[in-house]
Amino acid sequence: MKKYIFSLLLVVAGLSSQSQNIRRITMMMQELAHSKADTDRVAIQLRIAGYYMNTNPTPQFLDSAAFFHEQARQLSIKLQHPGLEYKVLEQVAHRFFRARDSARTRQTFNQLIAWYHQSRQFAHEARMWHQLAERYGHYEDSQYLNETISYFQRARSIYLQINQPIEAANELAEIAHRRIFFKQFDVAEKELQQVLNQFKASGYNKLQLTFRYLYELHNNKGNYYRAAAYLMEAIKNMSVDGDSLQGPAYYMLVAECNTAVKKYDEAITWLRKASIVNPSYTTLKLLVAQNLLALNRIEEARLTLNDVSTEQSKQFYVDSLALNWTLALYYKAIKNPDKAIRHYLKAKGIIDNTFYGEYEDITWYVKCNNGIAEAYLKANEPAKAETYLRNAAFIFKTSKTSIDPALLAEYYGHLYKYDVATGDHAAAVKNLEHQVKIQDSLFTADKDKQLAELNIQYETAQKEQSIMTLQSQGAARQAQMEKTTLERNFTIAGILVMIIVSLLFYRNYQQKKAANAVISQKNALLERLVTEKEWLLKEVHHRVKNNLHTIINLMQSQALYLQDNALEANQISKNRIYAMSLIHQQLYRNENVKSIRMSVFLAELLEHLRESFGTERRILFYHNISPVQLGISQAIPIALIVNESVTNAIKYAFPHERSGNININLHQTDDRITLVIADDGIGIDPEIINKETNSLGMKLLKGLTKEIDGNITITNENGTTITIGFDADPLNELSAIS
Repeated sequence: MKKYIFSLLLVVAGLSSQSQNIRRITMMMQELAHSKADTDRVAIQLRIAGYYMNTNPTPQFLDSAAFFHEQARQLSIKLQHPGLEYKVLEQVAHRFFRARDSARTRQTFNQLIAWYHQSRQFAHEARMWHQLAERYGHYEDSQYLNETISYFQRARSIYLQINQPIEAANELAEIAHRRIFFKQFDVAEKELQQVLNQFKASGYNKLQLTFRYLYELHNNKGNYYRAAAYLMEAIKNMSVDGDSLQGPAYYMLVAECNTAVKKYDEAITWLRKASIVNPSYTTLKLLVAQNLLALNRIEEARLTLNDVSTEQSKQFYVDSLALNWTLALYYKAIKNPDKAIRHYLKAKGIIDNTFYGEYEDITWYVKCNNGIAEAYLKANEPAKAETYLRNAAFIFKTSKTSIDPALLAEYYGHLYKYDVATGDHAAAVKNLEHQVKIQDSLFTADKDKQLAELNIQYETAQKEQSIMTLQSQGAARQAQMEKTTLERNFTIAGILVMIIVSLLFYRNYQQKKAANAVISQKNALLERLVTEKEWLLKEVHHRVKNNLHTIINLMQSQALYLQDNALEANQISKNRIYAMSLIHQQLYRNENVKSIRMSVFLAELLEHLRESFGTERRILFYHNISPVQLGISQAIPIALIVNESVTNAIKYAFPHERSGNININLHQTDDRITLVIADDGIGIDPEIINKETNSLGMKLLKGLTKEIDGNITITNENGTTITIGFDADPLNELSAIS
């Protein structure tokens, strides 16, 4: 939704200045005709080229821009002014970007970078790296992500070297903004917090853009209350940035956050704040109608839709898209699935004819496919709904960019209804569980309360501002009354006004005091309940860990009376139990009691195995473990698999005191996790790999792999390599989608 909000603002602004552009180009042509062959003429030629290039990036306009660029370049060479020549070249690079010629864009910027570096104009060199990052490739195409980030990093490095910390922080903010599109949320959030710290350290207070990036990050993650909080900060910062024109757009985004958590009344309030600037704004009316439909206020929504100009909506694709979408919701509400489907398909057609790229269209595609599937399900036509459910599933599976988690919850809800309609009750239960898990993560009472508090805080600030305005107006009226009324009447009126204002202030103070007391009491209760829950979970893990250590100590005592194979079996069992106890130890030590940091856990487990078998010098361990976090349901099987594999390697791969290496690798790609355990020993018997065996170790490996729904591959080349692949825990599915 935020995409077409900002797009429409730009379109409206462009139309309002169209007549001014025509007058401007006419004046520039006249100015060029009367100019001399000097640097001023080059400046005029660049302005004309810029007009053609930025007004309409079609081949005809870009050819006109190229003509004036060449004239400007030739004149700057004739004037022997290299600085001016490279200024022309900057615009040429921008023209290649407008023409979507990535190769020539990069080639031209590299030429500029080399010249500015050679002439020691490092600030200009950094600026060129920044512009290359912005203009090379396409913003939403993951193919260019790492390359564009490297260009921003080059610019940031130069700004740090020449002691320009604010510009360096801005480069880091742009890097984080690129990461948001491709689900790298944790890294992006750390970088944006670092940007805020650097701005504050430098005394820089124009933070609106950074707050907007933080809003986008949390909105894409489904953290709508935090997204709204950063929008509030951006709104507060508008006066500092001097960009209050963005106010209506930010109000619309706050409304979107309220809509996402089903606070439709609050969303309508924010939309009406935005409409104060432009009451005839088509998109605002359509958004109001959508929220009225969500409240089942169908008649009000119909009247609002009647107020929308159909002809005006056809002028802009964003309005036409929003109109068809809203009409589809309206016909769905009045139980007319045929017309609802017709408008969903019209909206999808507009997307097909307008959007392109890897990011912009997928959210709307999912919304349309979800809507059509729902309409067919309500019409009791599950076979037709299946096609659109498959379309949505394909987008969720293949998308490299973030998608609103609320759309995923909606998709699982439709999939549940489809399974019920087709009689697949087992799949229906599973999909309903998926929907409930995602909805619970999005719409907890705590998030709901915090978003309500944000609305209250903003309303309170607005009311206080209104009171101050009324006081100023009252003072002005009072001064006027002194000139036109008798002193006695003025005194009586003033006393009455003061009494009324005092009563209003007192009443507002009492109401605010009572509301704050209720909010504080609820906050304290919620914080205590959360703390108690976390403490109990940690205590459970602590006790489980202690019980497992007790078992280990008992087995240690028993080992004193065992020999040979029995003693060895005792030691192997102790290692298996220790691996499980280490899981519970990690859980009660960490603040997060739901997942295990495998990089920390596996390193500690391997250290224990090295010490247990006394192989510090003979067998060397190497590990490369990515910062993967697993839930306990997957962490315990992985721990036992690593324990079993490493134990077998130590026992059998290096006979007769032979030296060797054991490598353990764990990494994650999208929602797929791969564990590789390899040694350079004598290798495993092929009979054990290819046939059923009574080996307990092999049975454990296969059984544990099956427990996490994974697959195991064992190869015997230059040693033994065990590869296990499995999907991330479905309980963590939201983080995989976002």
